[in-house]
Amino acid sequence: MEDEERDLLIRAGSDNEEFTDNEDSFDSTRGNIQHDDKTNPFYEKVQFICVGLVLCFSSAALIILLPLYLEVVDLHGDAYTAIIFTSSTTTLGLFLVSCMCGKWGSGVRASLVPPFTFSSVLRTGLLYGTSCFLVIYSLERKKVICHLQDPMKGIVLVFALVYYFFFCRKMMGLQKIFCSTTIIVGLFISVDYGLCDEFRCRGNEREQRSEDAGDWTWQSHLVWTFVYIVGLALWSLSYTLLEGHLVIPESFTCVGTGSSRLITVSRLVSARDSRSTRHSCPLLQVVDERQELPSQPKQSTSSLVQRDRQIIYMRQQYCDAEIRPRALPIALWLHLVTLVLVVALCWTDMTSIMGKGSSASEFWNLTRNGLYCHFGGYSKVAHSLSNEVTLNVHDTCRQVAVYAWSFLLAYIVFMFSSLKFLIVSESAVFTVAVSTTALPLAGIWWSLFRMVGGVTASTSGFLEWNPVVTGELICSILGLPIVLTGVGLLCKAYFKELSYGNVVVACLRHQEDESVG
Repeated sequence: MEDEERDLLIRAGSDNEEFTDNEDSFDSTRGNIQHDDKTNPFYEKVQFICVGLVLCFSSAALIILLPLYLEVVDLHGDAYTAIIFTSSTTTLGLFLVSCMCGKWGSGVRASLVPPFTFSSVLRTGLLYGTSCFLVIYSLERKKVICHLQDPMKGIVLVFALVYYFFFCRKMMGLQKIFCSTTIIVGLFISVDYGLCDEFRCRGNEREQRSEDAGDWTWQSHLVWTFVYIVGLALWSLSYTLLEGHLVIPESFTCVGTGSSRLITVSRLVSARDSRSTRHSCPLLQVVDERQELPSQPKQSTSSLVQRDRQIIYMRQQYCDAEIRPRALPIALWLHLVTLVLVVALCWTDMTSIMGKGSSASEFWNLTRNGLYCHFGGYSKVAHSLSNEVTLNVHDTCRQVAVYAWSFLLAYIVFMFSSLKFLIVSESAVFTVAVSTTALPLAGIWWSLFRMVGGVTASTSGFLEWNPVVTGELICSILGLPIVLTGVGLLCKAYFKELSYGNVVVACLRHQEDESVG
């Protein structure tokens, strides 16, 4: 039995393809070893799939609702109204939930502690807030040409893959990189037609350039398109930095006493090359107890069973639940920093380049009327307008409230699901890849519905059923299977990694029990 455990530990920590391909021998060994393991692999897989599905559909809801929300809020407010409402409401809700969870759990003060160092939280929060600020302002009033807005969102996966080579704390391996490249190809096929078709946007056929591009000049469109790309790049970078904080090789817990200890540290399962840099370590390494934790040269097989050695297993997944990062405090501090940034940048909305207002009084009126509509203050908005437009205030304000709260709900679900998925997978590339599956889904959606260009008393909203077969629909249908194939292969690689990790942890726990006994 001991020989089987030792052999399994060595092979799981190596790059031997014969081991990873021979599932029968692996399963037979796993059945002998993992009988005392308390983890439930089936539950972990189901949870992972459910979180991924929620992330996918919430991303699609965000992509669909955002232009509707910005279009309707522009009637009585502007983009800053949408930003301040979303950031303040989200931050307040997260604060209240954190206080309630802390009251029933480890204490209110403990629940409000920053998940990382304050400088790291501040840096990541500023990047996240700046990215959202730039993206929202770029999409407002068609500063970026309408048919380019959704297709260009796919570039976030390209940025995430590029950032991986510069900031990675966990090696992906060639298989996962190939899967990510497959998803990028599928996204390009999905958005290619919409990217080139300037006469159709969100289900509407365009007859004039102003319907798709607004009243902006080509120079303004070029500048705001660049700003839009910068905002998407910063958003992807914020998730990459979060990944770096979630995968911390220096954090570990010791289980047991004496010279033989099981030390669980951050998960770098795929980093199995003994010639790794400081950002990647072998899956299993044996170091002398008098030496520090950094990577050491691989020792002989017999050293694994020596009681005066430490077996170090790089997998944060199996840390104690108390020290694993949680999505709630991360989301709270990210949005707290974002809210401070949004309030500090309120002056930008008073400039004609970014906002609709050109003075402080006009900015105040737009923000006040927009927020009134968000919370049902129809009469107060109507009182500040002329009699000619008062008749439609109730309808338009009601639509603002419907789309605003729907967008807020979709955003909160997306935020929690993306952070949870990032914590579980420990891969920003994987998280962004699952999010981008929303793009072909959005393309199919806009082939079934169309976005109405104006609001009148006779219309029930900005969406209208209008199914039609277009090139955008065909490309989305062709690209979606390729995207799903890439995501499926990523999930398969993750599940295989998870299965091997469960067996290794069971072996380590068994050896630890024997050494203590």
